[in-house]
Amino acid sequence: MVTYQLGLLRRGPKWSAESARALMEDHLAHIARLAASGKLPAAGPFTDGGELRGVCVFRSGSLDEAKRLADADPAVRAGQHAVELHPWFAAEGAMP
Repeated sequence: MVTYQLGLLRRGPKWSAESARALMEDHLAHIARLAASGKLPAAGPFTDGGELRGVCVFRSGSLDEAKRLADADPAVRAGQHAVELHPWFAAEGAMP
């Protein structure tokens, strides 16, 4: 078993559809960098348009490290997203 950090992305305090679209390219670039580094084996949006916007699974040594990685997201810094993190215990090999 392996511990990952599961991040739930919610609409942040400054969320708006217009601002979210404007930040999307930078948000996706951040996700791509983390994925390439091996720190983010899985991430994606929810498509129901609700308060929950997406999920991120961080491969990190601690919850604090995952928080730093999540907080570096331009959409989080701008208040478009807020991240809720939880340690998640999964089977070895469950994540690529």
